[in-house]
Amino acid sequence: MSSSSSTGLLADILEQIFAASPDLVFIQDPTGRFTYVNAASAEAFNIERFHLLGKMWEDLNLSQEHKMALIARSQVTLETGQGCYGELKIPTAHSFKEYEYTLSLVRQSDLGVNLILLIARDASARNHAERSLKASEEKYRYLFESATDFIFIVDVVTYQILDANWNAARQLGYTRSELLQLSICDIEMPMSAKRRAAILQQLENNGSFMFEHVYRRKNGDEIPVEISTQIIEYNNRLVFQSFVRDITERKKKEAEIQALNADLERRVVARTAELNQVCQELATANAEMNALFAAMNDLIIIYDRQGRHLKTLAVNERILVRPVKEKVNKTLHELFAPEIADQMLGYIHAALDSQQPVRAEYPLMINDQECWSDASISPIDENSVIWAIRDVTDRKRIETALQESEERFRVVFEQAAVGITVISPSGRFLRANQRFCEIVGYSEAELLQQKVSQITHPDDLALDLTYAQQMLEGNLSNFSMRKRYLRKDGQVCWVDLAGSIVRDAQNAPLYFIGVIVRIS
Repeated sequence: MSSSSSTGLLADILEQIFAASPDLVFIQDPTGRFTYVNAASAEAFNIERFHLLGKMWEDLNLSQEHKMALIARSQVTLETGQGCYGELKIPTAHSFKEYEYTLSLVRQSDLGVNLILLIARDASARNHAERSLKASEEKYRYLFESATDFIFIVDVVTYQILDANWNAARQLGYTRSELLQLSICDIEMPMSAKRRAAILQQLENNGSFMFEHVYRRKNGDEIPVEISTQIIEYNNRLVFQSFVRDITERKKKEAEIQALNADLERRVVARTAELNQVCQELATANAEMNALFAAMNDLIIIYDRQGRHLKTLAVNERILVRPVKEKVNKTLHELFAPEIADQMLGYIHAALDSQQPVRAEYPLMINDQECWSDASISPIDENSVIWAIRDVTDRKRIETALQESEERFRVVFEQAAVGITVISPSGRFLRANQRFCEIVGYSEAELLQQKVSQITHPDDLALDLTYAQQMLEGNLSNFSMRKRYLRKDGQVCWVDLAGSIVRDAQNAPLYFIGVIVRIS
């Protein structure tokens, strides 16, 4: 096999490896232009591979910091032949992906030209894991140090204190370094061998145990404590991890409770008086609640499981099918047509069976007019519900009008003799009608994967972006210009473009509308 054949075979093998690799692969000539990019690279930057050829780092969607670093390191590699390493972030739709890369010099002795090879590996998952681990460790240490309880790590064999938080040292009267020279036996009151064996047995059986004991401060004072301990692995050894709480106050409270029990009869009398006061306050609250119901614009009714009207709490005359006095003790089937009554009874059963509120919207004929109600059916107990009804007829009319308006827009959008586009504030296509697709030669599905800038002639891009920025900043509400699009087949077509911006109720930009007429 000839040398040229071997070289060609090797190049084919490398191409197959690079094409299948999930890593990003770029090859640059000495001027910094890309002579090769693999599929993963094009996908990462959301650009067709052939569009990347001949581009430079300055042309890609990277931060200025990363661009300058790549340019500088490429130059170092080219001049010295030494490999360089770095990290970069490539923006995505919602965030960015992190990569770590190496730059290597590829010597082309037969061509007399040296190339630069960049291979970048996705480091997002690893970096995220490292940050999560660091945050977890910092969080654990923060909790360890900031805990109000004493925390001890004690060797299970020697009972030596291996670690203790600052609060333990402070409240026991030691410095931390002094505490770490002691065993747990030096700071606790003597414990019988039988009790210690019982505690160890519980730890062996259950993995954790809680008990009360007494600790001794450096000055000899005693502290009653509650100890929650478990056996864990710490720096490759088994240890007791103990959370110790000072229960001095709790013990005092227990003594106080015992003393208060002797005075129980007096407290019962006092509590009875308090309950009488509560009853009076409750009566006042009920009166206030009734006043609140009376002031409501909703209709609020209580029904039982059979759909019987038990009580009306609030009245809105506008949405009453019948006067209140005619509805009490009547069932839904006595008040409404069978199909409506069945539907309403179904809502009641759904709320009672699930013991969860049920929402429903439904129309009723009131005074020969269709009125829409928005109802919330909430269970009171297992056999009754409270049915709160709000008149939403006006809202329904607005929704119907909006739907009709949107339908009119859809008809105009789809059947217009001119091109119409809807563009996001970031410049990405959101919608495009058939006429615009014919003008540029792309399908709507293809356009939705692109930005306007990708099919705009480079000489017209600056003015196009200037108009867009002025509209986003509120300095311009519409504009018109003559510009060129790059069709899918590579041809250039001239158009007249009229653009405007649509904002929400808070004046924030929602999207651009473009009307396009082809003139060549």
